[in-house]
Amino acid sequence: MYNIELMIQNMARHVWGRRAIAVSPDAPGTYEDLVQHINGLGPDSPILIFDGGNDDTVYEAEWTNVCFRAWHDWCHYTGGFDFSPEGERQAVEMQCRMLVTHYGINATTLAACALLRAEVVGQAAYFAYTGDFPKNQRAFMHKYLQEKFAA
Repeated sequence: MYNIELMIQNMARHVWGRRAIAVSPDAPGTYEDLVQHINGLGPDSPILIFDGGNDDTVYEAEWTNVCFRAWHDWCHYTGGFDFSPEGERQAVEMQCRMLVTHYGINATTLAACALLRAEVVGQAAYFAYTGDFPKNQRAFMHKYLQEKFAA
């Protein structure tokens, strides 16, 4: 059985190869900025990931959240998916297809996809309703997943 956190970290390594991943307050904040950032990367330049909100995530390791964001940004860029709710949904579905391709269909990949969808689609819905992201992502994700699967 695979570990979801390791799967996410491995996927970030897979898509970015040897490129470093760095957290920064200056990371791209819009789709257009992301495209410009990636297109302008030199051979030794790191991909910049926003440094905020990496505590109280559903993951045990903050680095897993950073890897998730790096992989998710790669999906936005590669798929041409903007940061709209539909673009977010398309990016996370690309991530789920990649997990199934790399790890097969099993209980862990299905759980990982439910988690990723909750993180992206669930938090986007929360943002659309409140104008902010959940302060405690871990608590939000647990409640979201419990209610989603109880329905």
